[in-house]
Amino acid sequence: MLKDLRFALRSYRKSPGFLVVAILALALGIGANSAMFSALDAMLLRQLPYRNPDRLVMIWESNPLVGGFLAQRLPACLKDALEWKRQSRLIADLGILQESRVNITGGDKPEQVESVTARIRGI
Repeated sequence: MLKDLRFALRSYRKSPGFLVVAILALALGIGANSAMFSALDAMLLRQLPYRNPDRLVMIWESNPLVGGFLAQRLPACLKDALEWKRQSRLIADLGILQESRVNITGGDKPEQVESVTARIRGI
C-alpha cells in the first residue's frame, strides 16, 4: 500500500490540475450529500415540534360548484374554523395558516413574495 501511495503522489505531482479537479469533485459530492440529508432530515426524519404529532390533521373545505381538484382542496376561512372548534369536542387546539403576497421594498426595486402567517393557540 505504501508503494501505491508513493505512485499516487508522484502522479499528482506531474499533473496538479487533475488533483484540483478530483478534490473539487469530492468537495462538491460531499456538500451535495450533506445538503440533501439536511433537507431530508428536516422534512421527514425529525419529529414535529408538537405534543402529539401523530394526531395532527389538516382540514380543507370543498365546493361542489367548482370542478376538478380545486373543488376538494379549498382553504378554510377563519370564521368556519372557529365554528368547527366551538362545536367539536375532538379539536384540542387550532392553528390556521394564511397565505398571502407581500411587497418587499428597500432595494433597487420592490419585489412581491409569498408569505404564510400562522396563528396557533388562543384564536
